[in-house]
Amino acid sequence: TGNGQQVWGQAVSDGYENGYGNGPRATPTVDGGLVFAQAAAGSVVCLDADTGAMQWQKDLLAEIGQENITWGLSGSPLVLSDRVWLNPGVVLDKEAGERVLVAVEDRPGYATPVAFRLGETPVVACFTAAGLVGLHAQSGKELFRHEWTTDYDCNIATPIIEGNLAFISSGYDAGCALLELFAKRGEVTAREVYRNKEMRNHFASCILHEGHLYGFDDGMFTCLGLHTGKQKWRERGWNKGALTMADGMLIVLGEQGRLSLVKPNPDKLEVVSDVDALDGTCWTMPVVSAGRLYLRNQSVMKCLDLRRP
Repeated sequence: TGNGQQVWGQAVSDGYENGYGNGPRATPTVDGGLVFAQAAAGSVVCLDADTGAMQWQKDLLAEIGQENITWGLSGSPLVLSDRVWLNPGVVLDKEAGERVLVAVEDRPGYATPVAFRLGETPVVACFTAAGLVGLHAQSGKELFRHEWTTDYDCNIATPIIEGNLAFISSGYDAGCALLELFAKRGEVTAREVYRNKEMRNHFASCILHEGHLYGFDDGMFTCLGLHTGKQKWRERGWNKGALTMADGMLIVLGEQGRLSLVKPNPDKLEVVSDVDALDGTCWTMPVVSAGRLYLRNQSVMKCLDLRRP
């Protein structure tokens, strides 16, 4: 409504509590007047976007017969046509919530599935606890797999796809890798272009802009060449952070609430403006919508009007 007042509310799961921050973890997905959301404890729901009325509810962990991951499920639902995809490769019917297929038996990762096309082949990439897995978007057939294991199974940052390139990155000193994907006669192979520790995304995905990745190498704000894997620069000042991009500018939110407007420049860090926007722990990506910037820590949400001089 524009004033921050609650329009509706719907309980979708028992409260999730964790010493590193309580749930929920995942951003809801809105599609065709419906809201799809995944709770940290495994509940997946479809709600009416106008009223919040429950359309259906499923338990992802029951569907795959597994226990929850260490810090709670965090991937957002991916809606493709009449299907809803969930990490590690579970597909539900969009209208009824019935299980269509379970494409892989991996433990889930924390990342959101990504849809893309490789030539004529529709692909969904899931960054599971075992690595990056490419699945045919219609049949669920496993097209490729690149093993990528980390301490505590922390594959968290959503993969970045650029043409036939896939960039993955994980924290806990795992590092990053660029994969080149090749499709021929319905088969896909993945070749590792490079692997290094120049970008270790702890939780937030990088932003790709004009061939360069901007993101957090653990506690260092860093620019990395996508094709070379070489750092262009890295700076302290935000600890671990998250970022988004709007109107050609990077909006960076640091772990303790430092909010910065940054001009993307691979040659040097250019901070245009700075403000202490929040306190406490801020691990959620800043969101821009209709000229407003939404930020939150673990207890409050703040809206800033970007349209005012």
